[in-house]
Amino acid sequence: MSFRLCESVHPPDSVTGIYLGLFLIRQKDGSCPWIPIDKLLWKTLLKLRSMYEEITASSLIQVASRTQMYGYFHFIRTIFGECKGVTWDSATYRPFAIELLKLCLDYNKILLPVLGNAAPEGFLPGLSDSTPENSQVVRSLNAQRLLVCSWRTMRDICLLLAELVTLLVIEEEAADFIWTYEDISVIGDHLLFLMKNVMHRGVFEQVYLGFKQLAYRLFKSKSRRLNELPEKWLNDALDDELISTKCITRRSAGLPFIFQALLSPVVSNDVFISKYIDRLFEQYEGANSSYVRIHCANVLRGLFKDANFCRVMMPFVPKGLQLAFKELKSPNWNECNAGLMLYGAIIRRTFGPKMDVMTAPTFFRRFPDMYAFLLDEVKICSSSVCQKTENLTIADDFTYQVLVLLSSFAVNGVVEYGRLKLSEFISYIHSCGSSPDFQVREIAAKSLIPFLVQPASRVNFILSIFNEYEKHIEKSSNEIHGDFVQILAVLRSISSSDVSMNILIEAFIKSFSIENSLWKTMCPTVYETLAEICIQFGQSVTPVYEILHRTYESIFEPITDRRLIPGLLNADEVLTNAEIIFGMFGLDDTSSLYGLIYTWVQTKNRYFLHQLFNILLHRKFLQEDNNMKSESELSVVFDCFLQRYLREKYDYSAQSNEEERFLEFLAKISPSFYIHWTELEENFEIFELLYEKLSLICQNDGGTVECKKWALIALGNLVFQSEIKLSEIQKEKLCEILCTWCDPNCDMDLRFAVAKCIPCVPFPKLKNFSISGQCRLWYSILTLMQDDEVSVRNELNSKIIGQSYESHEEFCDRKSAEVILSIFLNSFTKKNIMEGLVVITGLILRDDFEIPLAETEDSEDEHVFERSEMNSFSESVLLVKILTEYLSTERELKSELTNHFHLTLMTPEQTELYEFISNRHLSSGKNIQSNPHHHHTLENLILNNSSSSKINWKINFLDGFSEKYIIQNYTENLLLATLHDS
Repeated sequence: MSFRLCESVHPPDSVTGIYLGLFLIRQKDGSCPWIPIDKLLWKTLLKLRSMYEEITASSLIQVASRTQMYGYFHFIRTIFGECKGVTWDSATYRPFAIELLKLCLDYNKILLPVLGNAAPEGFLPGLSDSTPENSQVVRSLNAQRLLVCSWRTMRDICLLLAELVTLLVIEEEAADFIWTYEDISVIGDHLLFLMKNVMHRGVFEQVYLGFKQLAYRLFKSKSRRLNELPEKWLNDALDDELISTKCITRRSAGLPFIFQALLSPVVSNDVFISKYIDRLFEQYEGANSSYVRIHCANVLRGLFKDANFCRVMMPFVPKGLQLAFKELKSPNWNECNAGLMLYGAIIRRTFGPKMDVMTAPTFFRRFPDMYAFLLDEVKICSSSVCQKTENLTIADDFTYQVLVLLSSFAVNGVVEYGRLKLSEFISYIHSCGSSPDFQVREIAAKSLIPFLVQPASRVNFILSIFNEYEKHIEKSSNEIHGDFVQILAVLRSISSSDVSMNILIEAFIKSFSIENSLWKTMCPTVYETLAEICIQFGQSVTPVYEILHRTYESIFEPITDRRLIPGLLNADEVLTNAEIIFGMFGLDDTSSLYGLIYTWVQTKNRYFLHQLFNILLHRKFLQEDNNMKSESELSVVFDCFLQRYLREKYDYSAQSNEEERFLEFLAKISPSFYIHWTELEENFEIFELLYEKLSLICQNDGGTVECKKWALIALGNLVFQSEIKLSEIQKEKLCEILCTWCDPNCDMDLRFAVAKCIPCVPFPKLKNFSISGQCRLWYSILTLMQDDEVSVRNELNSKIIGQSYESHEEFCDRKSAEVILSIFLNSFTKKNIMEGLVVITGLILRDDFEIPLAETEDSEDEHVFERSEMNSFSESVLLVKILTEYLSTERELKSELTNHFHLTLMTPEQTELYEFISNRHLSSGKNIQSNPHHHHTLENLILNNSSSSKINWKINFLDGFSEKYIIQNYTENLLLATLHDS
């Protein structure tokens, strides 16, 4: 049994077989004989040998399609690892170790063609791509299974060999040994060979672990010959012939891992590690092949990334950066990519993940040679940008990377350090800002901040740029945009309370309010940045807001259409926001503000209104109760909003961002405002049109979820927060939407919209809703009561008058369910016995209705399998239990419910309601006639419409007792027990 499980293609089965085998060798009583460890190991080895012979006789594909080998290798690993205290004597276990080593080498030899392929995923050895046996269908069935079997087997083989070397005695360490020096050398050479040639990442990452374990074992040994083996393997890995022929795909595959594995045990030996890192740099410099340079860069990248080598690699940062910059300048894409990866690793190691651990003075103090090097590089970048040649792709990419390094410095400290004048970088970085590459201009602005530390230097930098525009210096659009981006970046680094802001604003107005021919060459992106500068100035110094507004108007007055160039939505958004912010300044809650908004709504296009609604939502316009100081003016503005929305024709209804923002604005308006607005008779016609449009959006299958959500919330505010009268058709339509969207299969946002839309419980203003409509509302509430989302349940709980309760449970909590159910029974069922009974009975008998409670206490423990694959002990009959407990104290209500359940004839409306809530189609049984006017009790409906294969009822109601009955539906059983004295 244990061996059969180990051969299973399902990993959990092999784990089960392994632990079954461990159980057998540990058992000592008479129920199961003791199995000697050596006997079990030899049986496992023989089984592996027979499988190997089967592979050689047929093919690896055929064997891997029905079984796998890694379970046995894992079994051997587990036996050696778990059997602590066992004496591994030479006479018994050396023959086994020798045979096992031979077999492992044989297995890896047949697995290497798959895992050593440049693309092991989907590779089938021995078949060409054109043969029918290697078609896409066959690949989909066998290729992945073959790959999984191969890489898992090789993984366990390599880890097994490394663990046995660590566990068992070596020849030069004791007289009674298992491994000889030659065995260790063979194992190490084999692992090195695999690291050089395997291309599957899962394999060489696991071989790396075994190789590192082996290196730790050898470095700790007292034998000098064993100590020298890792150094021998390092020299083999640096062989020029090997590196020049090795494939460069997958970041040199296992080559970087060789150095990490063999150098990790001696990470504290700086001299030893530095010797091999220097050899890597020397090999790079003397290489004639691009392959050698790429491999050296990838190995260095791995060492810089490894946190174990953090301290020892820091002195090599200058050399690493110089090497990376050489690679980045290469026209060969492979070399450039390798240099970029190395560059990223050095930046992350030097400046930390957040790029804020080292200032510029600290960096140049630790690495003095980098000052002249980086200054020369940024000069070259500045010169290439200023040449303005057509093909600057490589130059721009390199410029961007240089500026990334300069922008990584933390912004604090001093700029001058001894003879190193860091301010010399500023002019060259500023020149890079005129690059034709947008991203280079952005990073150049960011790179300036670490070098403009003193407030005076920042102010002087901005003033120098303003001075150039005042002198009408001719500039291209790229240069103008680069200047503006740098001004904006520096402005954001200046405190809003700084007195120098007044000086900058005066210079800005003087420079940009005059007639200047350069405005004719500006593109929308430049306009966008200039608008952001105006906004930044306005946020800093309030008294000059009006002056800035006039300046803004003088600059942007020629722009008649905000949609300057299709696709530049960000520019349109910034320009529009600037116009709205400046226009609304100083008009908080005044008639002037309402008049301005009214004008904009009447005259501006829909894209302008989209930004206007964003700002109004941020300012909570009409969202808070302000005692309605200007009811008439607000009503006029609101009427204007609605009329504009109703006459707007969107290309795709309920799908555009503009319509979504308008619906969100409607949904967030204060309910008290709706009360005042709907009291005016002249608004009834607009209300009818708005109601119809919102209903159509909710029923539109093509609308977005967000539009539907806001439309329903707005609809709920209109209906439930006012005294306006609705037709029966309108009420029925609204209830239908609520009942449909509260379904657990609907989107969470839609269910949240239902919870948001539902009025307070118990319903204070639903007298104009029919009993059937109120039943559907209660159905929505009781369904959402068991929702999986905490936010939905908490929104529903907030609607409970006087008993608001916030849940923090992952599943439905009993307390909120008890509160809601008691309100339903007290406020509705006592007045409408039959309808309440139909709702509660239909819900309990509904197949998909359940209220899962929190799981068992061990639900947070780690499990081998996913939670969905395990038995989840949840409570699916909470509603019945709560009902039972409640009725045990309400004897009178229980008696009435029982009588109505057995004796009261149901009306056609109640029958239809039961069919809807229970989600059961009532067929005409032998006791139910097809005549729709024939009435029946609720009991008869249940009994005659329950499948005999699913439930068998035997109930005697005449005596008031329910007999024992055979039942498969536990929920229906408890229902009858609840409505009956058991």
